Amino acid sequence: MKLFPCFPLRTVLLILFIQFVHFSIVRADVPDTRVGGYIQLYGLYQYEEDVAPHEENWGYRLRRARLTVQSDITDRLSATSWLEFAGRQNILLDFHFDYRLHTALRVRGGQFRPHGQTFNTGILGSASLIFVERAPITTFNASTMGFDAFRDIGVMAYGNYERLYYALHATNGNGRFTQAGAQINSRSFGSGSYGGRVDFRPLNSLLIGGHISLNRQRDLILDNQPPVDVNRYSGSIRLLTDGLLTDRSFSQTEFVLGSRDDSQEFTYDGIYSQLGYRFRENLSVMGRFDYLAQRYDDQSDDIRYGVSLAVLRYIFRNSREAVRAGINYNLTELPQDSHRHTVTAVFQVRFFP
Repeated sequence: MKLFPCFPLRTVLLILFIQFVHFSIVRADVPDTRVGGYIQLYGLYQYEEDVAPHEENWGYRLRRARLTVQSDITDRLSATSWLEFAGRQNILLDFHFDYRLHTALRVRGGQFRPHGQTFNTGILGSASLIFVERAPITTFNASTMGFDAFRDIGVMAYGNYERLYYALHATNGNGRFTQAGAQINSRSFGSGSYGGRVDFRPLNSLLIGGHISLNRQRDLILDNQPPVDVNRYSGSIRLLTDGLLTDRSFSQTEFVLGSRDDSQEFTYDGIYSQLGYRFRENLSVMGRFDYLAQRYDDQSDDIRYGVSLAVLRYIFRNSREAVRAGINYNLTELPQDSHRHTVTAVFQVRFFP
């Protein structure tokens, strides 16, 4: 038996309780401050066949324990911080300011998830995942582009006009504070990550969107290593339906491609497609197929397939709180003809800011 390392649950609950009580007490003095957060608990069994030695793991894990605080400084300016208590490091996830210039234009600055990446990593929050983890192609794309856990430091302009949503970002291209502040020693002016996304909803039940981005660094020196040039590109297109085929069906498909040309040289592409059905408003069943291919110039390809099945049930839900539980089975086909089977039970408690 192997237990997955995690932050002690009692400590996390105590911290969240103290924070919640504290902000509740001072709410009269800071009327525009809102607090939210969530906890995800996993029970996990994993078996990998066709490998030596035989691998079999099971245990419990505190997957995420997060707290977010949002404050309206003025009627146009707000600040948001998002903290993680389940990890060993990188406790600060987000800290950014948002300024509303117009009903269709906002500007964000600080540390945040750039929306110029896949929807699955750029916009969809982990508390809203219907499967226990994101599709592998989306997390692979985010890390390959230079983001650390999908986050970066810079500025972003975003907004929506009627049925159209857009976002443009300019960031460091090297991840969060710990990476950018401690690792970048020098680089040429203009180096960084730039990208954008567009999502359009022609029907209430249909959404089409995608992103395109690049990460170009010139004469980049990390940790006093010799200077290198970084050239990375990625793009995606997404199709989402909710009630298009039947009132209770929903689906999402996202195709992603990209390339890297620096310390490693390869191209990659992948797709995930998921389909779900609501038996009742609080009970859904879902299935997902995913594919990730990493391709090299010598014609060698690293290709992985995966299939996931899941049941998700909301035990309690209103405008401020949600409690849900689910079970997820995943089969992943790995290189060298090995297969990994994973069964995960998840319990999530969330209160909204």
